[in-house]
Amino acid sequence: MLFFRVDDFDRAWERAQSLGTKIEDEPHLNPFAGHNEFTLRDLDGYYITICSVPV
Repeated sequence: MLFFRVDDFDRAWERAQSLGTKIEDEPHLNPFAGHNEFTLRDLDGYYITICSVPV
C-alpha cells in the first residue's frame, strides 16, 4: 500500500475518477489520522491511498 499526501485533495479526487481505475474507497475522514483520504488500485493491483493535509 502506498500513501500520498496532496495539497489539493478535491482536485486529486477529480483526476482519480477520470483515470478509469478501480476506486476501492470513496473520500472520507480518517478519524485516527485526522485527514481526508480515498483509495484506488493501480494497474499492478497495488492499493494507493491519497490523503489531504490534516484538517
